[in-house]
Amino acid sequence: VTVVPTCAIVNKNHYVNTARRLAVELNGIFIDQFENPANYLAHYEGTGPEIWKQMNGQLDAFVMSAGTGGTISGVSRYLKEKDPNVRIVLAD
Repeated sequence: VTVVPTCAIVNKNHYVNTARRLAVELNGIFIDQFENPANYLAHYEGTGPEIWKQMNGQLDAFVMSAGTGGTISGVSRYLKEKDPNVRIVLAD
């Protein structure tokens, strides 16, 4: 476990930058879910259709919190393509 300070992403000790650095030092893999298009795409192709199907297309709004932004961006794009009137809400 590596403890890192709370700091801005531009700081070399930010947890994302620390993870990237450790992956190199330890000959590991850094997935980078913040900038990996597969993050958004997984929710566009998977989570969005799953929600739409489970709700039988009867959806007024989609409300969620944010992490990387991949879920809300992928799901909201899918839902808006199905029904432009669906409201997308980020509760943070």
